[in-house]
Amino acid sequence: MFGMIKIKVEETEKEFKVNGVVLEKEHLLAVFPGDDAEKALAKYLCIVPFLHEKAEHFHKHHKLGEHAKWGVDKSHEVLKAIGVPEEAYIPFMLACMAQAETDPDELSDLAKAAFGKCGDPDHNEEDGHAGHTVH
Repeated sequence: MFGMIKIKVEETEKEFKVNGVVLEKEHLLAVFPGDDAEKALAKYLCIVPFLHEKAEHFHKHHKLGEHAKWGVDKSHEVLKAIGVPEEAYIPFMLACMAQAETDPDELSDLAKAAFGKCGDPDHNEEDGHAGHTVH
């Protein structure tokens, strides 16, 4: 049987609902500063499978701020609601990158900025900016 992934996005002034899962724009814009809300959502969806797979690692080895922690924690619910099977993670991420008009290198840099590097002493959960210190 051939299954299709269907993503229904509804938008209000303060949030998106992705297949019924509420994603607050405040968090998306903090994780991906400088983007509009739609582009921030597309970039977040690009990394949802990665965040889902590596959530335990992020919580154990990264000092996540409020917005970064939200992004990691929400990834499970979003991935389940979308219904992306594990074998489709890479194609899903590539399709989202096309929608976000980004590439793997840029997305990797954005994810490192938002969620920090493993054991990165520069991240500070008190700064309120996506879990890393702004220089």
